[in-house]
Amino acid sequence: MAKLISKKFNVHNAQQFKEGFDESSPTQMYLFYSRIDPWSNESDPPSLSDTESSDRNAWRGMIALKKISNNNVTMAVSKYIWQSGTVYTEFNDNNPNLPERPFFVFTSNNEVYKCLFNANSSASTVLPSGRSTSVTTTSDGYKWKFMYDVSAADFNRFGGVNHIPVKTLTSNDGSAQWAVQQASANGSVPIYDVTSGGSGYLENKGSLAGITSTTQLTIANTASGNDNVYNGSTIFISSGLGAGQQRIVTGYNATTKLLTVNTGFTVSPNTSSTYHIGPRINIIGDGNGAAAYANVQSGAVSKITSINDGSSYSRVRVDITANPTYGTGATAAAYLPDVGGHGSDPENELFARNVTLNVEVDGSEGGFFAANNQFRLYGIIKDPKLRTTGGIADNLRYDQTLRLSLSSISGTFTQDEFIRGNTSGATGRVVYFANTNLTGTTGVVHLVYASGTFTNAEMLTANNTGVTAQLTATTPPDLVPFSGKMLYRVTQTPLERDADQTENFTFTVKF
Repeated sequence: MAKLISKKFNVHNAQQFKEGFDESSPTQMYLFYSRIDPWSNESDPPSLSDTESSDRNAWRGMIALKKISNNNVTMAVSKYIWQSGTVYTEFNDNNPNLPERPFFVFTSNNEVYKCLFNANSSASTVLPSGRSTSVTTTSDGYKWKFMYDVSAADFNRFGGVNHIPVKTLTSNDGSAQWAVQQASANGSVPIYDVTSGGSGYLENKGSLAGITSTTQLTIANTASGNDNVYNGSTIFISSGLGAGQQRIVTGYNATTKLLTVNTGFTVSPNTSSTYHIGPRINIIGDGNGAAAYANVQSGAVSKITSINDGSSYSRVRVDITANPTYGTGATAAAYLPDVGGHGSDPENELFARNVTLNVEVDGSEGGFFAANNQFRLYGIIKDPKLRTTGGIADNLRYDQTLRLSLSSISGTFTQDEFIRGNTSGATGRVVYFANTNLTGTTGVVHLVYASGTFTNAEMLTANNTGVTAQLTATTPPDLVPFSGKMLYRVTQTPLERDADQTENFTFTVKF
């Protein structure tokens, strides 16, 4: 029995995680930061282990938390910056490795394009541009589909070294992306890949020399001198009156250059119209409307161009036919887009298996965040509980330090030193200390790594400075320690905080 967890299941998980922030009763997610004590090697933070013990250590050293709101979160995809000289992977609905390949690009104009054709594995040398709802062909032969653009604000907020934000729109915001989503066609066939050019094929292009009827046309003198050589091929009116129509050639008089087609033209071309004769492209499948024509170079089919992308195909086969005396062996493939069509759903089409979060911490955040110490660990906690009620936390900020109000202070407590209760034996590590009177004899000290229970009115002593003080009141941490679920942790080199500084936490979770 074979089993498969699809790539889109990973996208689904990422979407579910993000949607947790958008619900009417959202999951409560918080950014926390922790650990004032140094690593054994401060320049090389240790790796993390996914254990309950590690979670508890993060809790013991936790200083503060800030709520992550829905506007702090976005879906994200890999960041493949367009570079000239790179061979990009073309979209192929039968390529299982596509999610790991650069089949789309991010340009210097902050635009995202999906590569639909890579000019037979040639290097891309022309930057795709424009926001057309149709396929864009650049002069290097690449075919691109504009997907969306990233606003400067979103890029500055959520863009990273390896990821860029992405979203599938659900309402009209007036953007080019919305136009692309609306114009996309389910089961369309916009791109054809010539897998073998074959040999001996004929092509003729030019302006029509005369019109006998809707089924008989006189073509250019450059046409073949052999009767019926174009039978089974197609004639495509490429410009002028009647442009866009295609018919099957059923007869050709080489002397008069009179060409007969299978069905009369709905709009009759005239001598201002140009035409293209080439092998017939037969599109066989369960959809409707797809049509294309072939270009020939040195007797081989070199390119197939869509006339009409059609719609509703779930399977498709391409056959190439012509007068068998004058061309055989060409083969081609057509790749169907994701359900909905190219550009309909950027999140799923580009395999958005990532969620990027951005949270700004400004100074002390109103006194909740210590602004005069270092931290070395941060992360995400889901649904921590309030110490006062046991309910799920939902305020914007929380202080997770143990706060001791003191009197009769003999000096100044320093960061990171330990305080010990002379009676209780309880201990804690100093995050910061603030005087509450001008003489410095009263104040509040904030502790982490508290152990034991301090006794009211007992004397306290600092292990490094020897400063003493009397405990007058205790304010416990705002949240129940070890509550909720710790979903994500990041270690880093020491980051020194300051009241005048803002930290911008941007991190990406991959599913």
